[in-house]
Amino acid sequence: MPGKGAVWFKVVMSVVAVAVAGGCTTRLRTLEGANQQLVAQRESLNQEIADLKAQLAEGGQSTGELTEQINKLQADLTYWQGQAEAYREANEKLKEIGVAGVSEKFLRELAGEMGGIYLEGGGIRLASDVLFDSGKTSLKSAAVAAMQKAADAFQSKDAQDLHLRIDGHTDNVPIKFSKWKDNMDLSQARARAVWVELRKYGIAPERMFTAGFGEFVPIDDNTTPAGRANNRRVEIWLVPTPAAVEVSK
Repeated sequence: MPGKGAVWFKVVMSVVAVAVAGGCTTRLRTLEGANQQLVAQRESLNQEIADLKAQLAEGGQSTGELTEQINKLQADLTYWQGQAEAYREANEKLKEIGVAGVSEKFLRELAGEMGGIYLEGGGIRLASDVLFDSGKTSLKSAAVAAMQKAADAFQSKDAQDLHLRIDGHTDNVPIKFSKWKDNMDLSQARARAVWVELRKYGIAPERMFTAGFGEFVPIDDNTTPAGRANNRRVEIWLVPTPAAVEVSK
């Protein structure tokens, strides 16, 4: 069975790296759930040990057999205690960096100023219909003003050490009368348009990267006009720099 120190380090660093890279609140909740299971496992082992010690005191089974069982369970308990502690430390580490590295208050306020929606895990969702005209990638005047506010905020001390991931999404209506080859092409172009605007207002290009998902990551039903409108969106995620999640070998 692996040593407790090695187990702790491996679990803490791998869980933190995965959770940070993915963004995310979902993984943090999964982490908390795993920790609860490990605590339950530890309590169960503690109870088994207590029962065996009681049997040993009563002399109902050979001393050697009971002692051997108790020692084995004690070793298991030590291992699972190490696992539970590793998850606890990983959880605390994620809280230290705030998952996204910025406060929820900061992002909620910025989302409101931009006319967007705050996303748990460090993101802001902006409706494409507010940013662009249908089938276009030129930002509307109101959207340009929103990008200027965003750029100012992203250069503040709250977010200046973070990277920005800009994701473009569309509905599933096929492209017909446009220069874009398909929805994937359009989503990538829209993400880039936001990248260009943020750069214009001072965000260093090396802090930003873009992704286009086309119609393949919907958040609503594409069979209704309202659902398609919700699916047409750009999301800006604040993520730690690679150095912040580097795992020592």
